[in-house]
Amino acid sequence: MRKRLIVIGAAVTGVMALAAPAQADTTVGQTGGDVFSACGEQLLAADTNYVVPSGGGTITSFSYQSFQNTRGAQLDFLVLRPAGGTNYTVIGKTGVVTLAGSDAVETFAANIPVQGGEILGFWPPDFLNSCWRNAALGTGGYITSFPTTTADPSVGDALSLPFPQTNKDLNLSANLVTTPTPTIAGLIDSVEALDLPGGIENSLLKKLTNAQRNLDSGDSAGACDKLASFTSQVKAQKGKKITPGSAADDLVAEAEAVQESVGCG
Repeated sequence: MRKRLIVIGAAVTGVMALAAPAQADTTVGQTGGDVFSACGEQLLAADTNYVVPSGGGTITSFSYQSFQNTRGAQLDFLVLRPAGGTNYTVIGKTGVVTLAGSDAVETFAANIPVQGGEILGFWPPDFLNSCWRNAALGTGGYITSFPTTTADPSVGDALSLPFPQTNKDLNLSANLVTTPTPTIAGLIDSVEALDLPGGIENSLLKKLTNAQRNLDSGDSAGACDKLASFTSQVKAQKGKKITPGSAADDLVAEAEAVQESVGCG
């Protein structure tokens, strides 16, 4: 496979493919610490401090610090999207789980795609002991529907949590697998991995190199034009100079993800 070195912002003397960023785990929220009191039955609770970072990803599990007094207690883990003011929309949930009361952090599986800015919460069908942690006054993010009770919400439901308690945070955390940001460098790597005939590979790499130059100089419109030209050429060569056809499909999908991350319309 031919290797070249790209020097972005300077004369191009060749191309070196850069590795795409690896996935990483991030913890949102916190369990344990000074855990107290109970959350009322069928009262929604969430935490404005437990925010999914920009870029989003997928929540693969959530955790709750349990104690003997939580044995048999239940909760439905929720992810909420702010909808203005004290309003939120349910965008994901696990369904009701039961705590073992093991005096340890209990972890439950989840599979919820999330976006930056969404927050964590839960709904308990009955009283849920040890549901919040002490926080310095004015720093806690605990919000609740109290005194309004509700049935277990469904994805898409609109909720109101108008009552903040700024001396509390939820006893709750989630494992977020962050989604790598698609990059032109990663797309270059994908092109080179196919070991295409020299003419088509050179042409595609030139478009990507120039698109990266445009980005580096602040010309996102120019970068978008070159990425669109790259995509068109890949589609035109599918099953011809780019084989198998699935390889072309993969390049197009990756290029479209890069275009979205760059902000191309």
